[in-house]
Amino acid sequence: MKPPSKRHPQVSMTLMLVWLAAMACNLPLGVVKPQPQSASSPAATAAASQPQAPASSVTATPEDYLLQPDPLDHLLRLRSIEFNLTTTRPDGTSRSLDGEIDSAGNMDLKFNYKGFDLTGLPQGFDTKWIPTEAEVFVLGGKGYQPDEQNPDWKNTPFDDDYVQTLSQELHGMDGPSLWLNLLPPGSIKPAGNETVGGFAADKYSIAGSVDGETITGTIWEEPQADALVQAELHIPAALLSAPDQPQPGEMIIILKAQKAEVNPVTLANYQGPLATQGPQPTQGPLPTQGPQPTASSSQSNLPSDIPRYPGATESGNAGMPMTQMQTTDPAAKVAQFYTQQMGAENWTLTNTSPAGNAIVQSWEKDNRMADIMIMSSGGTTQITITVTNQ
Repeated sequence: MKPPSKRHPQVSMTLMLVWLAAMACNLPLGVVKPQPQSASSPAATAAASQPQAPASSVTATPEDYLLQPDPLDHLLRLRSIEFNLTTTRPDGTSRSLDGEIDSAGNMDLKFNYKGFDLTGLPQGFDTKWIPTEAEVFVLGGKGYQPDEQNPDWKNTPFDDDYVQTLSQELHGMDGPSLWLNLLPPGSIKPAGNETVGGFAADKYSIAGSVDGETITGTIWEEPQADALVQAELHIPAALLSAPDQPQPGEMIIILKAQKAEVNPVTLANYQGPLATQGPQPTQGPLPTQGPQPTASSSQSNLPSDIPRYPGATESGNAGMPMTQMQTTDPAAKVAQFYTQQMGAENWTLTNTSPAGNAIVQSWEKDNRMADIMIMSSGGTTQITITVTNQ
């Protein structure tokens, strides 16, 4: 590790994105790879192919996180398996994903979110956008999400490349790869071989310091497929906090995969709403009384030098200075639009923080600050723009 005064830029940015993502309360979602460890290990071979950012690098963009496939991506390429990824945060909230992949590579994915810390969200933020449970089917790479209000959902995929979207989500703050990437060389060491979940795997112990905090754990990698098949990581809560307000405790990430006889995944597998306990995730724009105004409506709270996203609808304004909009365009496209258009309006981008299916951009102009939070859920993207004076 470099001394604190010359902290690796990716570490600094990641600590910021982790903090912002924790406020957004999302399930994982940035694609990163372990730094080189032992030159002879499969993990080191995969890690060595990932170029490291020089100390003079500028702040990364969301696109910078869409890198080459790594062992976690290779897990998604296995066939006839079941897997679970569960992340328990220091405040007791958790996110989990239970997945099945059949012999053809089709997937049945069940997401579960238990508890949310709402204290960091903007005042007036519509919590209906925070899901508690969701199910996604992936057939031929396309994502389908059951929608009780849309009888044609089986014929209308919400994402034509959901495997890539899933990869982005799994590489966020609630997944193991993000944290393995931050470890300095020598933090991942061979620890023998074990059979886990029916896989003959290479075992590695994890112990490395990031910003003075020690990340520990164990990972298991199936060497033939170069796939991460099991992991347990302990992340100090201080790495999830604002630097001047470190939290006690730790976040625990557990990944387990196993070989299994998986029935062919089809849309006929859907058994009805997951919701037998608690509310369901919102599908599409929130219901309103009467027609929704377009993003260009004069009812918008946005100042004239902040562009409205084309074709978006406003879900309601919680009062100055916040505006909320929805669009069916993916989050990456929305982020690209604001990167270009805000720059054209002479705003300066001070930080961009991809974290799974959420992206936060921070902008400055004159004596004002604008935060743009872009969050995808159920095939719909919510845009929340907050403008404040410095």
